[in-house]
Amino acid sequence: NNLGVIYKDTDNLPRALSCYEAALRIKPTFPEALNNMGVVFTIMNLPEDALPYFNSALQVAPAYAEAYTNLGKLFQDAGDADKAIQYYERCLSLCPFSDNAAHNRLLALNYSLRHSRNSVTAAHTAWGQDISSRAANAA
Repeated sequence: NNLGVIYKDTDNLPRALSCYEAALRIKPTFPEALNNMGVVFTIMNLPEDALPYFNSALQVAPAYAEAYTNLGKLFQDAGDADKAIQYYERCLSLCPFSDNAAHNRLLALNYSLRHSRNSVTAAHTAWGQDISSRAANAA
């Protein structure tokens, strides 16, 4: 699985898939490898191949926050901002300091037809205040 991440990060997606498949042959219920297969298929713009892997990762590990973020990204890329927001919010309920999910949620809010301009502005303001507060506390 770790070697697959290196291949993914260097854009060698076929080799990444091979590594994740090897990991899954050893342990078919390895949630990180299942999730990473979904990530690669998402990068390859193959959402119909990615979705079952994300769902399998969450079936094995329902509290796997990163898989919810990746599902959100899949739906965001497909143009379903509201469904993406639901997945980002699920991730944030499990892992409140997931900056990736929080940032992607804010981006998706801008494209949602269900959220008013004022609620989107309020969400951006709250996120900015949270980041500022965390930065001040870390200093």
